[in-house]
Amino acid sequence: MSDTERDEQRRSHLDLARARLSPGSVFDSPEQVVDHSALDHDQKVEILRQWELDALEDQVAEGEGMVGGGERPDFLRRIKLALARLSRV
Repeated sequence: MSDTERDEQRRSHLDLARARLSPGSVFDSPEQVVDHSALDHDQKVEILRQWELDALEDQVAEGEGMVGGGERPDFLRRIKLALARLSRV
């Protein structure tokens, strides 16, 4: 394996770790997670579940009057649709 390949592999691992903790810092949309060819099914589900949890927490915070970087209103629905799409695979 070349140094470039090793560096790219290392970067991928870091991005995956970051995506697991904060999907929005790596992906622009839930659909992008579903369509990502380097992720296996379980990784996609894990990332989307984390994003779902983050979106739910944002909704609760907004409901309690906390100002935050809340997602668009349909974002949680898009995450659920992405998870449903994966369940059909």
